[in-house]
Amino acid sequence: TAVFAAGAADVRHVLVGGRVIVRDGRHVTLPETGRALAEAVAAVQDGGRAAAR
Repeated sequence: TAVFAAGAADVRHVLVGGRVIVRDGRHVTLPETGRALAEAVAAVQDGGRAAAR
């Protein structure tokens, strides 16, 4: 099935080639994805000032 418009809250489980990739809204093969994304967004919003310190 192809999904053209959805938000993260709309996706509970994702299987690719029979393998579970997302279970209950969490990426099972990359468990730190959420934290890494939050850190990257914070760095962009900070304008790189934290890295310069």
